[in-house]
Amino acid sequence: MSKSREIPGARTSQRALRILKLLRENNLNGMTMPELIVATGGERSAVQRALDGLVEEGFVERSPARRYHLGVEAMHLGHATMLRSPLVSTYRLALQRIARTTGHTAFIGVRMGDFILCLHCEEGSTPMRARLTRPGELKPLGTTAGSLALMANMRERDLHTIYQRHVGAYEAAGLDFAALCQHVRHVRRNGYGVIRNSVSEGVTGIGVGLGGTEPFATVSMAGPTSLLGPKRLAELYAELRSIAD
Repeated sequence: MSKSREIPGARTSQRALRILKLLRENNLNGMTMPELIVATGGERSAVQRALDGLVEEGFVERSPARRYHLGVEAMHLGHATMLRSPLVSTYRLALQRIARTTGHTAFIGVRMGDFILCLHCEEGSTPMRARLTRPGELKPLGTTAGSLALMANMRERDLHTIYQRHVGAYEAAGLDFAALCQHVRHVRRNGYGVIRNSVSEGVTGIGVGLGGTEPFATVSMAGPTSLLGPKRLAELYAELRSIAD
């Protein structure tokens, strides 16, 4: 995690927020006190005080193995944010525009650990026989076109770790590890992720990341595979890229 600029008089609150960000990125396995001290660059006593306050307020919990994880209050806060996500407010009109002009369904999603959460979708006019992802659905990274874009900067060992944690879900989507890596390499070469007939038969999705070199969210589109050949995908990529930029 990049170190934020320190604001005079806000050092204590910034330290607590940095801890929350670190735990967000490592919530599955949690982090120990020494790991948090190194990652934040703070003194042990200061990090301990910040953790004690976060535990007391329910934003962090400590496991019997003395590893720290996000607590129930952090979950409540995240849920409240998703109910009125600033991402949706920012991109809704753009999604409506491309859904209207292309006829395909447009989505916006955000990463949550090993998963992508669909925040919002704008349905296009093109008839779809298969069921598409709906707002509120969580799917493992890499099983949707947009979430592939979030994996482009990951090392292969990190990809493998995520795959092993959710191997059943990937197999259900018709993705073995070799296929997942092939999709990720496509993103690195071309700038966008593509999923064909995997999650839904007869449906192709295309997606790009939001957030510059370290994307945290995605915009994507889905339509009938029969209509989304290479030329059409290039056109949709240009539309999505204009939004992301």
